[in-house]
Amino acid sequence: MRAVDAIVERKIAEARENGYFDNLPGAGKPIADLDVHRPAGWWGERFAKQERHQMLRDELARSIRQGIPAMQRATGADQADRVADLNARIDGYNRITTVAPLPRLEASTVWQP
Repeated sequence: MRAVDAIVERKIAEARENGYFDNLPGAGKPIADLDVHRPAGWWGERFAKQERHQMLRDELARSIRQGIPAMQRATGADQADRVADLNARIDGYNRITTVAPLPRLEASTVWQP
């Protein structure tokens, strides 16, 4: 056995002893879609898509955080318009996402007297 194999086997044994493999989702169940034929590179395409969606989510979340102070300074209809605009962007993101959706904003929680 090569040294690398011995290290890997030791790490797996330690993880098993520490319970890292206990209660994993799908444990004891067959792998879903195992019999489905996929084109070459399907995993990389899926991974790239998830990464793009994560970047979109991070950018939108940053935009929301940066826009909240301006919304708090706004009054009445202007504030409602800004919240509606951000909610439209959030809804657009949530329709296409493969990662965690973003919650919509409520005008009452954005505005602080």
